[in-house]
Amino acid sequence: MMLAWGACAAVACVVETEPQVLAPAPAEKPQAKVPVVPEVAKSALPVAPPPDRLRTCAVDADCVAVLRNGCCHDGLNEALNKASVDAYAASFTCKVEHPQCPMHLVLDRRVPGCDATTHACKLTDPPGAP
Repeated sequence: MMLAWGACAAVACVVETEPQVLAPAPAEKPQAKVPVVPEVAKSALPVAPPPDRLRTCAVDADCVAVLRNGCCHDGLNEALNKASVDAYAASFTCKVEHPQCPMHLVLDRRVPGCDATTHACKLTDPPGAP
């Protein structure tokens, strides 16, 4: 069966054009995955450590462990001078009315003590801890 040129209109015809040269796609560099922190969660992260003036001590008895300031309590503690606990608590106000907090809690077993060289309260692992 032979097709006439007139049948070309009813059947798909191939039209030759000038060949197009396509440049190869640039190689993409693999990018490291950066964790995305939602805006609400960013404001719920703990604040910077308390200033040194709230940590001053002379003996271990001057130091206590308190919950770390922040919008979300995650179980971590801070070591402070026992006279500075109220000032530390008042130094932070959460700017988010209802923060979305992670659903985990750390069991912080560190104990407060006074560092003899810096005269600042710090948390250390209890004796016999792994």
